[in-house]
Amino acid sequence: ALLYSGLAAKTGESPFNLCIKRNINGKPFLDNFPLYTFNMSRSHGVTTLAITENEFIGLDIEKLDLCRKNLTKIAQRFFTKNENKALSNFRGDKYTFMFYSLWTLKEALVKAKGESIIPNLKSIEFEINQDKLIMTRNKKLSEGQFFLCRPIQDFLLAFCALNPRVKLEKFDIQIHKGLPLESWTKICKPEIEFISENDWK
Repeated sequence: ALLYSGLAAKTGESPFNLCIKRNINGKPFLDNFPLYTFNMSRSHGVTTLAITENEFIGLDIEKLDLCRKNLTKIAQRFFTKNENKALSNFRGDKYTFMFYSLWTLKEALVKAKGESIIPNLKSIEFEINQDKLIMTRNKKLSEGQFFLCRPIQDFLLAFCALNPRVKLEKFDIQIHKGLPLESWTKICKPEIEFISENDWK
């Protein structure tokens, strides 16, 4: 409901005239209005949607689960050797925060590229230097922009735009809480400035 209403507002078309299809990896696209690109993510009743024009974008939101016990095993499976070595320096809630920071950023990048999640997370590497994360240059991303924020308590939101020159104003980013067919509570648009791949926290 949120996706179709958002796209209808942007295109000026009725939601019933919109045709959403998926590529071979499952990334959805608007078939009859290819000018508009979008990405969605959902976690524990919170839904995020980003819509723009002619840009490759990815979005991921996750709830910080401070009680989850298997994060180390997940990290060993999906993160690189260097990332896991750096993560081993953190304990408790700080480890959880850094784990979800890495996960959401990696997933946002994979979704921006329109690739499947599972086999590609380990091919992306971030350098962890104390509390700063730096995107290492590799074949997956030579240029681009990210942001990472906590739009509401206990949630992390990561966004990736593959175009390094795009400005934040080009994007309509909405965060809603609620369930389909019930009332949506719109959370204020996050006040975020893009930070380049080489310098952000």
